[in-house]
Amino acid sequence: MPKGFAEVKGQNGANTVDIKKQDLPTQIVTAQDSQAKISDIFKKPGYISFKVLAPKSTQVTINRTDFPVWVLYQNGQKANFKSNNKFKLMETTVPQGTTKIVAAFTDTPLRTYSNLLSAFSIGIIALYASIRIFSKKLL
Repeated sequence: MPKGFAEVKGQNGANTVDIKKQDLPTQIVTAQDSQAKISDIFKKPGYISFKVLAPKSTQVTINRTDFPVWVLYQNGQKANFKSNNKFKLMETTVPQGTTKIVAAFTDTPLRTYSNLLSAFSIGIIALYASIRIFSKKLL
């Protein structure tokens, strides 16, 4: 069970997440102020960007569950966000005016290490194979 999610006991006695389908967010980005306009939404796995035109400072919720390696930028500057809501979604406050938001999922240290190890291993195999091929051509 993810830490911080509300739990209920199921009919079989097991703990389950206290989430109902009608509670789930339906939009990728929402603003607390209904007069705020969200536009230019671009999303792909691990990345989302959009613009917010807010008549006053407002909170924006991004429909992505928080994980420690998410990074958020407002107008190109690294920004803070919180996720203390029922679904642990990323929330940030934007000032009055137009704000460009970018949220990116960066690599974890383990993933970076694994990628380097894989590249090194492929390099060793390629070097070994080329040495074997080259040595056979000399004979």
